[in-house]
Amino acid sequence: MSWTEKGKPSPFDEQPISGLFFLDGDLIARTQQPDLPQDWARGFQGLKYPVVIFPSGTEGSVVSEEGETLVCIHRQMRLPYFSDRDRAYEQATTLAEEHQTVQRVGDAGVLLRLDDPHKHILVTYDNQAKHMIDLDIVEPATDEVERLLQLKDELLERFHALPPGHQATMGLLMVKSILAGEWGAWFHDTLTTRFRLGDTAHVPPYMFQVSRDHLRRVHVSEDEIAALADSDLMTIASLIHEHYITDAFWDELAFITDLVLAGKKRKP
Repeated sequence: MSWTEKGKPSPFDEQPISGLFFLDGDLIARTQQPDLPQDWARGFQGLKYPVVIFPSGTEGSVVSEEGETLVCIHRQMRLPYFSDRDRAYEQATTLAEEHQTVQRVGDAGVLLRLDDPHKHILVTYDNQAKHMIDLDIVEPATDEVERLLQLKDELLERFHALPPGHQATMGLLMVKSILAGEWGAWFHDTLTTRFRLGDTAHVPPYMFQVSRDHLRRVHVSEDEIAALADSDLMTIASLIHEHYITDAFWDELAFITDLVLAGKKRKP
């Protein structure tokens, strides 16, 4: 799926995709890049583009092909969102090029070694709910990846061994712990979207940390990255959060609300 008109429905509007949001072409068109022509993004006006942001912070665009929702991971590598690990593994092995490798990790993970020898991609599925739950960029050493996935598998196995009543009480304890933690807001909004609870719209989770990989994505040079200490990254993240809360959020809230209301007024 490419950019589509905002007023038109998308195949994802009613699907329970955690972390789904749409890039706003109007906002992009208003952004001026110093190294690009003044009207470089005019073609995006009035359009939207679907993107999923996963708990790891990694983003992936989504497309609909023959009625199936696919997450665009890298070039030809597009894996089903609504699936289990084994089916995703089979599809990944079919799509992988000769120099690329695909590996099962634990009971829920697929590790993709694609074009970057220094960064691998770990895709994790909930095999019972049959949907993708995380997409993460990991270091080549997979010992830690396998250990974490093994812990997840053991936790799920032990949880499902409990009687239903104990599962319910344990679930409440787990939810309470998650809501009190770093990802509490994201978890709450994801439940709201998936089960239509409450009146809070789902938005991408706030980035609590800025990593050096984030800086590379915005074309900060390696020399400049090397000059930044961990405390500098914490300062950057804090300033981003402050700017969003005190300035950007309210501007975008008013702007997007006006757009939605304008769209409703145009409907017969």
